[in-house]
Amino acid sequence: MSLKTILSKVPATAVAGALFILMSMIGFTGGGKYLPMIGSGIGTWLLILSWDRRERKGVAQLRTHAMAFLMRNLIDSDEKPH
Repeated sequence: MSLKTILSKVPATAVAGALFILMSMIGFTGGGKYLPMIGSGIGTWLLILSWDRRERKGVAQLRTHAMAFLMRNLIDSDEKPH
């Protein structure tokens, strides 16, 4: 798998979340108090949001696939001679 393929599958919200967390780490080392905490909270929220969206999409695809499978079985059973 190429690097371009891997990077194209990463959602933008996950990248933004990782950048917020990275900037928060840099802010903590620079002596910041409140902004790094806010940035790490936002970054964590964005990472969880991107993970949740990906999981819902997978579940929806499974439901669609399962329904398509059942419908194919029902339709095929009606067309077969007895």
